[in-house]
Amino acid sequence: MPLSPVAARRIAWLLVGVLGGLALVLAFPPSPKRTPPLTTALGATPAESRTGAAPVRSDPTEHPPAAASATTSHAVNAAERALQLDGDLHALARSLLSQAEAGDAEALYALGLIVRECHFELARHGDRAALDGFLEGVPRRSGIDPEQYAALQRSRFEACDGFRTDPIDAYGTDAELFARAATAGQPMAALELELRAPLRGAPLDPEALRNAARAALASRRPEAFLLLLELEFPDEDGPEARDATPNAVAWWLLACARGYPCGPEARWRREQIAFRGGQRADLDWDDALLFDLPAHQREQARERAVELGRALDAGEVETILPQVR
Repeated sequence: MPLSPVAARRIAWLLVGVLGGLALVLAFPPSPKRTPPLTTALGATPAESRTGAAPVRSDPTEHPPAAASATTSHAVNAAERALQLDGDLHALARSLLSQAEAGDAEALYALGLIVRECHFELARHGDRAALDGFLEGVPRRSGIDPEQYAALQRSRFEACDGFRTDPIDAYGTDAELFARAATAGQPMAALELELRAPLRGAPLDPEALRNAARAALASRRPEAFLLLLELEFPDEDGPEARDATPNAVAWWLLACARGYPCGPEARWRREQIAFRGGQRADLDWDDALLFDLPAHQREQARERAVELGRALDAGEVETILPQVR
């Protein structure tokens, strides 16, 4: 499916088997809300419990407060939010450029995310005619809702369109930007570099990857939980290992509860719906994530998510650090 490599890696388990989801949800309707609700157990505030929205800050590159309370939802990086909420990625890159040039870790990391996504997008569709030609074949693709799929493709085209006249190569490569961000102390940037080392032709360093994963988890940033999720699916296990599992869903549940965009407007939710399978826009984000699990595994995922959150808040990072192989 024509998603970027990173997006495909992150949501592949949500899409595998989605065509069978309708039958599954009829047999096992969404599990009833617990008392206390899962969002309360995971530390989400009432405002976040429906949308998974992070607190809004006047400066999108401002660092999260160092003295945050145990269950504070750290603000998601500006580019990560824009990627999920169809923001103008080119405009955001321009607004972050001076801060990145001054060495701001969050701005550098945001630029790395934007450059990676838009470089892939520009390679796919050089102009609007190329996009239109690509979308003409969508109705013939089994399992795809043509209108919703086209809307997703057009929104990403528009988000990156500014780079068609403002050369993206001038911003540097994603690897260069992540390396500078990591040096400046951005924890997800270091993990991104270690996870993608084989794609750059570099050997995987298990110890460096473990250290980067430990720092990312300790940061308690919501997007870090989704990067750690990738460690649940080693590449050598093949695509069959990417089915939804209680442990994988638990990391997603925690990310959503702690501030990752997970409302119906989030891109990953709209991707679920575009690939037909019974997924509905009116589901709460926890039911959307639990959708592909059989009934007996849904409670396992909920319990594991609560366990992850409690260990995280207690500073017991080592006990929940995914295995690095």
